[in-house]
Amino acid sequence: GNGAAAPVLLPTSMVLPLTLGELYLSPIGLSLISRCASGTGTSTGLGIWFLSTGVADLAGGWYASLYAVWAPSSFFWLTAGLAAVSAGMLWWLTPLLQSMALAERSLLGFAVSPQ
Repeated sequence: GNGAAAPVLLPTSMVLPLTLGELYLSPIGLSLISRCASGTGTSTGLGIWFLSTGVADLAGGWYASLYAVWAPSSFFWLTAGLAAVSAGMLWWLTPLLQSMALAERSLLGFAVSPQ
């Protein structure tokens, strides 16, 4: 094409953090599902974990395909907007999630010390 070839370091530096994140997240999530699910629901929980991962990968592939159709500035504005909305939702849900976690810890008999 007319554009210059990207150096090998550029794609590697973009993919490496994603790969490392997946390598750290997957065992933790599987361990959490195995521990939190009841004895008979463990396999169902693990199946839902892998199904959600597959659906997320499919959605990510669809989203990445928009880059070929949209102008790059529009695509990156959409990415920034989605990141901002996600951060806002997490900020808004944090108190609810913390109270749910404290309630779960007290039900399990752990010492609860709210901060």
